[in-house]
Amino acid sequence: MNNNVIAVTSPSFSQSSVLVNELTSLGCRVVLNSSGIRFNETNLIEFINSCKANAIIVGLEKISETVLTTCRSVNFISKFGVGLDNLDLSACEKNGIKIGWTSGLNNRSVTELVLAFSLGHLRNSTKAIYQMSKGIWNKNGGKELSNCTFGIVGMGNIGTDLAKVLSAFGCHILFYDILDKSTNEDVTKLGLKQVSYQILLKNSDVISFHVPLTKESQYMFSTKQIELVKPDCFIINTSRGAVIDFEKVCSAVLNNKISGFASDVFIEEPYDVSSWSEVPNLYFTPHIGGNSKEAVLNMGRSAINHIANYFGVKHNEK
Repeated sequence: MNNNVIAVTSPSFSQSSVLVNELTSLGCRVVLNSSGIRFNETNLIEFINSCKANAIIVGLEKISETVLTTCRSVNFISKFGVGLDNLDLSACEKNGIKIGWTSGLNNRSVTELVLAFSLGHLRNSTKAIYQMSKGIWNKNGGKELSNCTFGIVGMGNIGTDLAKVLSAFGCHILFYDILDKSTNEDVTKLGLKQVSYQILLKNSDVISFHVPLTKESQYMFSTKQIELVKPDCFIINTSRGAVIDFEKVCSAVLNNKISGFASDVFIEEPYDVSSWSEVPNLYFTPHIGGNSKEAVLNMGRSAINHIANYFGVKHNEK
């Protein structure tokens, strides 16, 4: 065993015996977050400093400048996941901390959850399952996804994968992105149409958000945008909680301004949604979009590979 210490702050990684075994095989001392919960800043600092880790594997934990300047033993961060918005990148650079990260590892996992939300709502199957459990026989079969205009906000890795799958359904797909992607290979091949955000909002039956959280994207769907969409529009958020104004969108569903809202992400997690439990057509999941079995292994093995490369050791997948 070498002298390197790896602290795994992510509870999801820590709970995977396959990933833990592969990480341990690198010959480093491994310390796991066995609490099953995501650390706040105070607990995160305590956890890292308690083992004097010189490398950490992080998921959604917020790595602030305070964390970096307090945990002086850390010199490498390996990302378990695809987003970097929870890392203070400028602080990492200022403190000489290297980052290992690979994009696009959970595309299909997120895409499939978006499809599950879409089909469950449009075909009324989610509500029908609940009603049947209450002895209600309601033969409302909803409408077909195939005949919908589907708006994708953010044509990155996940947005592109979603477009590929939706094209098989025969949907009319619109997309908006802050960059001009109208000539991208996948966009051209799929025959997709890039439009303004306003046009997408006004013309889509379903709108799914796939953007990183930035100053520009924060609350990009709120009161003004609600007024633009169709009253039967269905909103899906699997990106970051603060991209959508959660309370206002839930209220819009309650007041029949939009037909439904599905969210897998929240401003704070865990998040208590019990106050909305009696409102129909609200669908909430505990940030499982990128957590299929396959995606967890993909993201975990990528994080291990970055650690192995940094320390100059070999990673043997089992």
